[in-house]
Amino acid sequence: IPSLFIAYLGALLTFVSVYGVVYRTKKTIVRIAVILFSTLAINAYWLLPVLYYTATMKNVYPNSNLNLKLTQEFIERNRKYGDAKNVALIKGFIFDTTESPDSTKHVYAPWIAHQSHVPLSIIGYAFFALVLLGLCTSIVVFKHWLSRAVIAVFLVYITGITTDFPPFSWGSMLLQNFLPFYRDAFRTPFTKFAFGVAFSYGLLIAVAIAGLAVLLRQYINKKLFQIIVAVLSL
Repeated sequence: IPSLFIAYLGALLTFVSVYGVVYRTKKTIVRIAVILFSTLAINAYWLLPVLYYTATMKNVYPNSNLNLKLTQEFIERNRKYGDAKNVALIKGFIFDTTESPDSTKHVYAPWIAHQSHVPLSIIGYAFFALVLLGLCTSIVVFKHWLSRAVIAVFLVYITGITTDFPPFSWGSMLLQNFLPFYRDAFRTPFTKFAFGVAFSYGLLIAVAIAGLAVLLRQYINKKLFQIIVAVLSL
């Protein structure tokens, strides 16, 4: 999916940009160039035909009957799940997907029923609390450029999926209003950014756990700390 690749490429550019700002050397520039060139070269087998099609038939899809009818509908359906409480749990418009336009039976009915249990929502929000702790830990405790890069990538993905929670939603609204390409390509941002959000959540949860381990190590002896780590690892 080209739009999924664009979302990934945006995150990659953000990541290497942070690296380039921290290490401003010729060697760094070469490394970044190699990474970007390799990424484009690996994907050239499908990227070049898509670029050719976009350049020669760019007015076909935007003016198609299907696109004109459904684009705004998909944008609104995504906005329904673009608030803080749903983004925290990485819930998207697919929860409203039915087996057919005339059906009321949801495709993800078992998963919807599963997530309706309050304890599971509490667990989900607890993980999101760890994500926020990981953000704070990356800023305060860990000073490495990687922690800064993780924050930047997180902001790219969270801005893409958060379509109804300012100030993150302002970026999406601005792009949709002034860039028709973005409006068409990212009318369902959940399918483009959700994987990156989940990946970012995982990284920040790991950072949060590492930060808690550093804090815990300061208050207990080494042997007890090793026992606790061993037990939690199980």
